[in-house]
Amino acid sequence: MLKVVVKYQNTNIHRDALMGWDWLKKYWNMGRTFIQDNYSNVAVFELPTEHPWYSNNGVCEQLYDKFNRIATSDLKTSNGFDAQYIQDATHDDPKVKGFIGHTSMSVGDIVTIMDTITCETKVYFCDSVGFKDITDEQVHYYTV
Repeated sequence: MLKVVVKYQNTNIHRDALMGWDWLKKYWNMGRTFIQDNYSNVAVFELPTEHPWYSNNGVCEQLYDKFNRIATSDLKTSNGFDAQYIQDATHDDPKVKGFIGHTSMSVGDIVTIMDTITCETKVYFCDSVGFKDITDEQVHYYTV
């Protein structure tokens, strides 16, 4: 079984995240909790290993297609959605961590794919062209 999590960048890094992975890596401190500190979950899926999307690239590309055709109301009711839209916020400072500002998947968003048997986790960054495997960048950790 695969546990797939879609994470959108929070407004505090939005401008830099839209510049792509190389820019973000150059200008931000990429500690082990970078993703945890700067991203919010918008969906969690479980896929069987026999699923036609099984290749990691297939999962990312299918999710990109799905999340570019989704309405805000549908995204808010996705399994695992724990984000807060800046449009719904009452706080005055848009740079406060924890808000997202977009509905469709964009450059800077993250997909994590974990094999629930082996706990092997892959992390993919939606870059300007396709998805970049950033697993080896050590910017993410999972607790099972």
